Amino acid sequence: MPLESNRKNEVQFCSDVSKFLDRYFELHPELPFGSSNIESYGKGSQKRQDLRVYDRKRKLALCAEVKLPGIPSGRSPFDHTLVQDASDKADKEACRYFFTWNVEHLALFDRSLFDQPLYQRCIGQWKLGLTLDRPSDVTRVDVTNKIYGEFLPKFIGDFTEIYQGVRRDFAIPLSDLYITILESLLAGPVRELRDFLIEKSDKDKTFENQFRRWLGQQQWNYDRTDPRSWNETSDRAARSMVYVLSNRILFYQAVRGRYELPKLDLPPAAKTPQRALDHLRSRFNEAVFNTGDYEPVFFPDGDEEWAARVALSSDSAIESWGKVIRSVEKFSFNEIPSDVLGGIFQKSSVPKNAISSGSTIPMRMLWTLSTPFAFVKLRPPCSTPHVAAADSWSAPTIARAILILV
Repeated sequence: MPLESNRKNEVQFCSDVSKFLDRYFELHPELPFGSSNIESYGKGSQKRQDLRVYDRKRKLALCAEVKLPGIPSGRSPFDHTLVQDASDKADKEACRYFFTWNVEHLALFDRSLFDQPLYQRCIGQWKLGLTLDRPSDVTRVDVTNKIYGEFLPKFIGDFTEIYQGVRRDFAIPLSDLYITILESLLAGPVRELRDFLIEKSDKDKTFENQFRRWLGQQQWNYDRTDPRSWNETSDRAARSMVYVLSNRILFYQAVRGRYELPKLDLPPAAKTPQRALDHLRSRFNEAVFNTGDYEPVFFPDGDEEWAARVALSSDSAIESWGKVIRSVEKFSFNEIPSDVLGGIFQKSSVPKNAISSGSTIPMRMLWTLSTPFAFVKLRPPCSTPHVAAADSWSAPTIARAILILV
């Protein structure tokens, strides 16, 4: 969809939300909020709107950046550029609270937590509970019913408690926050890759054969003649491919500070999947050289990089992964408490629905420099990591060991 069309749809959606809020505030005089409006700024193609909510004394209580789903800027409310823009505007307007919202997922931030890294200023998240893949999805009847019948009333009620000082926040533990951020950032690449796998397999027999060979290596059961089974398998494969690549990226960022490694961001020349992969591999090679270790983490498949290349192959994959890399780069690894950082690696290493029972995954990212190499195995029917190593450390103990690196 053209940029101008996206902008018009975004303006219309924000306008509809504002009208709903005004009616809702009028019907609920017990609330501290009295009105809302849409503020425009910028010019031409850069012209943007934000949603603002005022209390009954006309004080600006809340400002927001709203993006539609299915467009680059609407993949995640935790896109670092989006959050930073929203924070800068809140600073300019001296508004304590601001949120970013891609309709599927809303993240609320408290500007008064200026001594915390930007992501750690998040004091609550609210999810719509529906999957939205394109801008037009916001006009679906089930979506509008959910937004105006449940989502917004729930958010306004919860934010009222915060605004009136009844409750400080709706924050989750830091390790869960960073996992949520990571999952949100990866949602776009996962969906784009899922669609690519399905479409490419239907059109290209050679690719389908390669994909099915890869599926066989995972020992997954599926029925190619059953559309539902094939779609579910493609979604599962997309999650696995994306999470394996993201863990390599996450681990690179975790060790980068200690070893003064260069930025990982994809350069303009990385316009094809192979060039993007070559760039990442060169950076991972630098990490292996500088650390003198961790080759199984950075190169879990050795020189066989078919899955990683495919993960970078959808039409918007390179741009999408660039956003992921830049956002993960803003994770404040040196400021994250030890038990929190260990929890992030422990939880992010085994994505739900992405790994089959009995799969073996290189997990050296969870070990210290001196720890013997080991694998984490998943044993049916649960998804709990089991450490198969000479020394039987528990998974949480191993996870916390990553702290020695940062």
